[in-house]
Amino acid sequence: MDDTAPSDVATTQVVFIDAVFKARTIVLTDGRAFVVEKSRISTDDPALIAHLDAHHDFERIAGE
Repeated sequence: MDDTAPSDVATTQVVFIDAVFKARTIVLTDGRAFVVEKSRISTDDPALIAHLDAHHDFERIAGE
């Protein structure tokens, strides 16, 4: 059994393209805010990655 909590696992930087807006602010349910600039957002935050993966407006960029 793996006792490692998701927050304990190192996450690599992930880049997403925003297909709808060039700039916007993403606010997670915990109140943290993240900014999309030039249709891109880059993060290693697991909660933000999960949020962006769940929304069709965002597409991961492979290899970045």
